[in-house]
Amino acid sequence: MEQRAVALIGALLLSLVLATALGGMAIVSAVERRAAAAYRLTLELRSAAAGMAAVALGELALADWTPPLAGSGSAHWMRPQPGLDIAGLSAAIRADTMMMSSHGADTPVWQVFAQAAWPMVSGHPGTALVAVWVADDWAEGDGDPGRDSNGLLLVRAVAVSGVSTAWFEALCVREGEGGLRMRHARSW
Repeated sequence: MEQRAVALIGALLLSLVLATALGGMAIVSAVERRAAAAYRLTLELRSAAAGMAAVALGELALADWTPPLAGSGSAHWMRPQPGLDIAGLSAAIRADTMMMSSHGADTPVWQVFAQAAWPMVSGHPGTALVAVWVADDWAEGDGDPGRDSNGLLLVRAVAVSGVSTAWFEALCVREGEGGLRMRHARSW
């Protein structure tokens, strides 16, 4: 009888150890799935922000920049999206610009150029909503942020999905043939 009791206790302890190990593996597996999903969403949003900036640059390449710098949006991609807080995002961009450095009358004034659902733009499934702002650069010294005189343009794009965001910004230069090339770009 005593051997049976010891064997039963041993079996119970072994079951407890195995259950604890399996529970730990389940927790680690769930954390890894969440981390992978967050990483996938981050990549999707960064790609969407950079892609929407490229779409906007394609439209801006052959256009006069004065209307966009005055607040005229894209002829193709100005499609306001419920769930995309343009006013809040615009305020954040302006605050960020002022915190980085004020350039007096040449401080960039960001204007919304495009907004749409990324699947509508790309034709691929996804949840991202995207927007693009344009601004005159600070380097020309003409005192008019609504008019370009040196062929440089700032473009900033955001991709939003729920509470997740990804940003892309580029300083673009107009080339002689009417093209537009990114001189510097960053994303976060």
